[in-house]
Amino acid sequence: FKILAHSVFPTDTELFGVIKQLELEQDNKKPESLARDLILFEDYVRKHGISESNDETVLHAWFALFTNRYMRSFHSVSKATGLSRAQYDFLTELYHEGECAISHISERFDISNAAASQLVEKLVHAGYLERAEDPSDRRAKLLKLSPSGAKLVEEGINERYRWMDELTKNLSAEERAKVAEALNILTEAARKVDT
Repeated sequence: FKILAHSVFPTDTELFGVIKQLELEQDNKKPESLARDLILFEDYVRKHGISESNDETVLHAWFALFTNRYMRSFHSVSKATGLSRAQYDFLTELYHEGECAISHISERFDISNAAASQLVEKLVHAGYLERAEDPSDRRAKLLKLSPSGAKLVEEGINERYRWMDELTKNLSAEERAKVAEALNILTEAARKVDT
């Protein structure tokens, strides 16, 4: 996260103070933690005169805040389960993909089949992953999340949804419409970049 923030705001030492404060707040389940995040973000925006005329900086600041929030969410999962970032990303990918072969995982994460197999073995052993027969090729195995693996990913997703709900609950209908419109534009742009 520090590397990301440095690339976004390479000369701004004040932002690093904000980031440091955010990093110190590990318990993201407390409502006051969200309030502090927003106050810090608003202070930064106010001090630096960020406005609609400085769209790029606003997007970078929002991305930095959102990334920090995601990393804090992952940190709490990692602390509770002992999962690495790669393992958690793998479970999340499988949650969205459904069943898939090890070869898909090695391609998606740009790792060897041997490394993917090792990752799979640990997750099967931890009870987050199951192997199933491939109906089109009985010699091959498909991977799928176990009920506890699916529950773990869903808890992370729901936590981020709760954060977004908390973030937007005091917005007016007009403000919500503006945010939704902007996010639709960004989502479309992301789809074009990813294809």
